[in-house]
Amino acid sequence: MSEPSTLLIEEIFYPTQEVRSQNNHAVQGERAGTLLKFGRQVQKLENQPGKYALAVSVGSDDEKSRNPPYHFVIEAYAIVTIGGTPLEGEAAEKFILTNGLPLLMGAIRERLADITARAPWGRFLVNALPLQETVQITTM
Repeated sequence: MSEPSTLLIEEIFYPTQEVRSQNNHAVQGERAGTLLKFGRQVQKLENQPGKYALAVSVGSDDEKSRNPPYHFVIEAYAIVTIGGTPLEGEAAEKFILTNGLPLLMGAIRERLADITARAPWGRFLVNALPLQETVQITTM
């Protein structure tokens, strides 16, 4: 019987961390009107069996949002290793996205909450994202 596959996150970096207060935010106005742009990318690391890079980017969609308190873009980049039963190709990518994406989203959510904790409009939390509706951002 084969050993189940596991995902080990070796490193997490934040290559992009940009947050700006919106001067036209109405404190008494809409509080849940910030819409998001989302992207993710998985890439196999050359000459490193079982190792991949997972990049996730979340930002405010300022054109479609209503009364957003902040403009932001945060990108998290992780080095992950698949242990146990080896996976390749599409199976590896699906495994990494299924297991690693929620972890990086949590890291991004906490990072943004930390950055905005002392900002003018208070702490901002990113809500859960419908992952089936995500789009690839090509600037990673």
